[in-house]
Amino acid sequence: MVHDIAGYLEKHKEVDLLHFWLADGLNNHCECENCVKITPSDIYVKMLNELDQLLSEKDINTKIVFLIYFELLWPPQTEKIQNEDRFILMFAPITRTYSQPFVTKGKIGVLPPFTRNKITLAKSVEENLSFLFAWGKQFKGDSFDFDYHLYFDHYNDPAYYSISEILHTDIKNLSQWD
Repeated sequence: MVHDIAGYLEKHKEVDLLHFWLADGLNNHCECENCVKITPSDIYVKMLNELDQLLSEKDINTKIVFLIYFELLWPPQTEKIQNEDRFILMFAPITRTYSQPFVTKGKIGVLPPFTRNKITLAKSVEENLSFLFAWGKQFKGDSFDFDYHLYFDHYNDPAYYSISEILHTDIKNLSQWD
């Protein structure tokens, strides 16, 4: 896979950022004796490091956006991103509540243990931010929030007044996430 990505980028020098995401689904990871020895995030980070090494050898400077989402919300246990300048973390808390904004003042939730193919997704602000902050202990590079304000909750707000206030507050609070 990393060779295919590098081959694509060799042909498309105009690409400044390339998104490389894994597993847009949940509770569907291999349970063979080899795969259960490593978390999905560890596999992902290993692939990201291999991609970085290959791109560096080919003198390709494209930045790679990696996704923390579903099982990838749990940070790796053994692997670490080697070249943070190559990567941009994308936080995608699809199951968060939009009845309250993301804030960092106050108590952040405790990261639940990872259990392969038996995860439940966070709903509260505190639970969701616990994943982001756990990754932040390992990855100090650039990041952004890919959020879903208009995914479901706006159906309960026909005038879009409350969801607009939440979005406004979320944008204002982004600078506090450092």
